[in-house]
Amino acid sequence: MKPEAAMSSSQSKPSHSKQARFNRLYETGETPWELNRPDKSLIQWVRDWPIPPCKALDIGCGTGFNAIWLSEQGFEVTGADFSYLAVRQAEKNATKACRHIRFMVLDFLSGTAGDDTFMFL
Repeated sequence: MKPEAAMSSSQSKPSHSKQARFNRLYETGETPWELNRPDKSLIQWVRDWPIPPCKALDIGCGTGFNAIWLSEQGFEVTGADFSYLAVRQAEKNATKACRHIRFMVLDFLSGTAGDDTFMFL
């Protein structure tokens, strides 16, 4: 399924100029925020509290490494990002990690994540 198809009719498509800018950054690899590993702060936070597995929404999931780690810990994860190229790579990374994660292209400033309820954001 194409990432664009993951958007329901109730979700707005992101602004084309802003989305195009982020897609160019992912296309050229100019993404210094992408660590290619789960964020150490996320790992520490989930382990220190501790937070039991639940439905989680990874806002700005990028290439999916936080979502993958959460899934490995037993969370039911949905990842959302503004860039369809980031979502496409996140889907590939999740497949390589043998994780079933729902990803969607979404602009949280103008859309919603549907009717789902999440316990961890």
